[in-house]
Amino acid sequence: MSIILNNIYYRYKNNKHVNTALDGIDLEINAGEYVLITGMPGAGKTTLLKIICGLLKPDSGGISFSQGTTGYIPQYPEHMFFNKTVYEEISFGPGNAGLSKQEVDNRVRDSMEITGLDFKTFSERSPFSLSAGEMRKCAIASVVSRNPGTIVSDEPFSGLDEEGVEKINGCFEKINSRGATVILTATGEVPPGAARRRKARMEKGKIP
Repeated sequence: MSIILNNIYYRYKNNKHVNTALDGIDLEINAGEYVLITGMPGAGKTTLLKIICGLLKPDSGGISFSQGTTGYIPQYPEHMFFNKTVYEEISFGPGNAGLSKQEVDNRVRDSMEITGLDFKTFSERSPFSLSAGEMRKCAIASVVSRNPGTIVSDEPFSGLDEEGVEKINGCFEKINSRGATVILTATGEVPPGAARRRKARMEKGKIP
């Protein structure tokens, strides 16, 4: 699924104050790409992701998609857990999509394999009992199980140690190798694998 953003503007309005978060963004992402959007806090990265996912509507400019669906993973997705077990958390999306029980189970198992969560070890555990890295993997698996064509993740490496960062990047590498488009944001250091991928640096709402 290709994504084309043309001259995108977005402003946050608060009483008499106006903050231009996106200032004429032009960006094209081809189907199957792994793209890393970097920049300092406040550069507009999160706003851009929300525009791509349809969570925000641009004030002006255009955005087009060739086909497929988009899955969004916010910066701290573990704060959004609400099911009792990891299995229930990951199966929630496909379970509400009219799929058969067997297909839902297949998707859960496949998503856990992609993200490195052993089914026997983790499926019946509470998502709230997991380590920070395991929680992040569970959140990624919850989106992967819906089988989106594009996965968008806001600061997935935030708060993780070096080993955790490498493991999370490995999850996205596997997802991308299966044909999904992957779009990530990062403020600080990025793992070597991600650093070799296409990067778009944002500065004050622009991509120079």
